[in-house]
Amino acid sequence: MTQVKTPLNDLKRVAKVLGLPLSKILLKQTAKPNIVFINNNVNHDNISKEINDSTITMESKIENNSMKSIIRVPDNYVMEEPWYFCFSLDKNWTKQAVAPEWHIWKNSKVKIFAYCFGLDKDVTHWDWKTYYLDEGSSLEIYEFNFNSDNSYMTVYNTFTAYVGKNAYFKNHYESTMGHLWHWITKGRVYLEGENAKADFITKNKILDWDISDLDINFYLNWKNSSWVIMSKSVTFEWGTNIFKSSLTWKWDNTSGHIECSEVSMWQCKITTIPALNVENPSSRLTHEASVWTLEKKSIENLMIKGFSEEDAIKFMINGILD
Repeated sequence: MTQVKTPLNDLKRVAKVLGLPLSKILLKQTAKPNIVFINNNVNHDNISKEINDSTITMESKIENNSMKSIIRVPDNYVMEEPWYFCFSLDKNWTKQAVAPEWHIWKNSKVKIFAYCFGLDKDVTHWDWKTYYLDEGSSLEIYEFNFNSDNSYMTVYNTFTAYVGKNAYFKNHYESTMGHLWHWITKGRVYLEGENAKADFITKNKILDWDISDLDINFYLNWKNSSWVIMSKSVTFEWGTNIFKSSLTWKWDNTSGHIECSEVSMWQCKITTIPALNVENPSSRLTHEASVWTLEKKSIENLMIKGFSEEDAIKFMINGILD
């Protein structure tokens, strides 16, 4: 088995996030890992050895500060426990690119938890993800971002998903710890088969001077397909939050829902832009949006009950995002 030399500090942070003792994380790293640590100390020619499952192939290659991966999951594979991917990148890099490509074949069920940790230095990161879901398959991806408060990170995140007949795709992204800094996401989801379904959910805490720019587009290209787009965020003073979503559908009995709930903490910029392109009268769409301000009076009321100002803000933000 190829050994992955993940820094101990990263392991400690992973253990805290997952709610597991460090000893269990270390054991999984060296024994039977459904926790997969990836950094460029690994031989990426065939990282499937870390997955420890001969039915799945995962090949990766690093060159010019970029990593390309192809993951293939065979027919009728059902994942009993989710995989935990934890990315620890080379501390000498200031620019990096990742391009994973997932192939989930017929009737397979896969769930992924991905944890990305920023470095204590300024970094520009490009991420191009592509997902192919065959008939009856499902892929659920939960991404959690933890950036350093001591550095600036610019992320260009692009993903494209092709969802087949009776397949289900879910992308849940969350950045609620540390600065988001400058995060740009462009997503395209194509529902290519009957009864295809997809969900995109994001929860962000946008701190002072952070910029979040999301542009999500769904294309319902087959009858009875459905989708949900949901965005929740809290934007602090001088932060910028832009959320754009669009839907295009042509087939019978397609349905979708957009929900956008944005909260401002004092002076900031929030923009929401839904665009609906309807070409079939039998399709159904609902959308709701709210932008409101968290008043200082609400924080003061909690402080009267014994909360510190910091704890009062955290309490209210957690309630909003949950």
